Amino acid sequence: MNTAKVSQLYSDEFHAINTWFHDTRPPYCFNDIFVFNALYRRAYPALNREEKRRVEEFVDIMIEQVEYPKLATQIFGVV
Repeated sequence: MNTAKVSQLYSDEFHAINTWFHDTRPPYCFNDIFVFNALYRRAYPALNREEKRRVEEFVDIMIEQVEYPKLATQIFGVV
């Protein structure tokens, strides 16, 4: 019997961010941003280009749905 090897589509680091994003509901408050930043900073070096692109989409959504507009500048990666 042949057994197929299944490769992981996304890294564990991306999976952690993805899970957090889908479990956290807007509006995003300071604590949400704090947790997201910690996850993203830790994961960033290990993410591939596609994963970084997808996380940037999460960031864009977060910017649009922060509790207070000034909080958007506190999200990791936002200039």
